[in-house]
Amino acid sequence: MTWIREVEIKNFRGIREGSLTDLKGINILVGRNNTGKSTILEAIYTGLLGADPDILGAGAIDFVVKRRTWIGLESGLLLINTYAKEAVISIKFNDD
Repeated sequence: MTWIREVEIKNFRGIREGSLTDLKGINILVGRNNTGKSTILEAIYTGLLGADPDILGAGAIDFVVKRRTWIGLESGLLLINTYAKEAVISIKFNDD
């Protein structure tokens, strides 16, 4: 069985730089409101799918933008940290 072992996120939404390491088959994110739990899940989702559509035919970026109810052509830019030119999401699996 394959699972995510490590996630590194740079310049995605409010996360300038961070990583989760030594992940196991089941992990629980706990924290107060507006601390980045959903952003981590959105980063993983976006990192796994990239520009490919999911099983419902939506792209990851489109899904995140619509989920956040952002409107307008520049909504996708809100995914990238204000001070950066690009976001980087690196995902490693237990069999890497």
